[in-house]
Amino acid sequence: MFDYPLLEVLLAVERERNFERTALNLGFSKSYISQRLRLLEERLGGVVVCRDTVTTTHFGNTLCRHLENVQLMEQEFLAENTHLFKAVHSQPVTIKVGVCDDSLASWFKTVISTLYSKSNRYFLDLVIRDSATTVQDMIDGRIHCALSSSNSPIPGFDSFYVGEHQYRATASPDFISKYLPHGVTCEALSRAPAMRSAEDETLLQNWMTDVLGAFRTAPVNVLPSVHGILNMCLDGKVWAMTSCLLSRKHLQSGALVELVPSSSLASGLHWHINKFTAHTLHGLTEAVLEAAQCLSPGKDRSAVQNAITKSAAE
Repeated sequence: MFDYPLLEVLLAVERERNFERTALNLGFSKSYISQRLRLLEERLGGVVVCRDTVTTTHFGNTLCRHLENVQLMEQEFLAENTHLFKAVHSQPVTIKVGVCDDSLASWFKTVISTLYSKSNRYFLDLVIRDSATTVQDMIDGRIHCALSSSNSPIPGFDSFYVGEHQYRATASPDFISKYLPHGVTCEALSRAPAMRSAEDETLLQNWMTDVLGAFRTAPVNVLPSVHGILNMCLDGKVWAMTSCLLSRKHLQSGALVELVPSSSLASGLHWHINKFTAHTLHGLTEAVLEAAQCLSPGKDRSAVQNAITKSAAE
């Protein structure tokens, strides 16, 4: 049987990634936190935290997700039996969710307001991840659920298709005049400064290959912020693949133009959620699907919605 107060200390350390802040938040001394972790490791026979980096090990990650699962089940049990536990009030559970930056900056933020309009049973601890890192984080137990372009089956997770995120190659009119005055070609783009996010390594290459029929290495800058990339495009510094949801109003106003009109590139998005608590968190999955209505459908979502509804009813 696990000692759950010890697991709660571990979970607090994972979230804070700092022993001093953890001790302050829990109202204990730093040495007490260290003693609790050492006792947990002795009882379970494994290292749960790397002391140098204050990050949880794979074993520690697994324990943290287990505790979150238990907290969610306890919360649901109390909510369904208020007539028996009138004096007991469960605290909202914090769920660690992996999201790509372009989705968070454009449509995923609506998920939070949707959840709060319905209930306040859990908080979201959002971490920005690219698709490859997100999948590995799920496998390692670092996150509870995630939005990713990967459609590969992940052991222990249910996956739902949510739609296609559209991207367009955009730049300012001044940038076009300066770097692409004679048209958009691979040769011209090889001399024009481009920018991509740290997450999307292949969007530029895929767009050039699909639209221009070839790819030529170009001077590509990397910036870990989709809003920053959009602003660089508006300032006439670079061209980039920008989210249609973020660039639409700038294209309509003429502040940005497409390098090649009507040549968008789509990336399918999938919602992955831990199977153990998929039923308990069906409200979160529904909120994600509801917010994703602004995406291009790509394929019929009705089967996905039916699967969620069926899961919630079971």
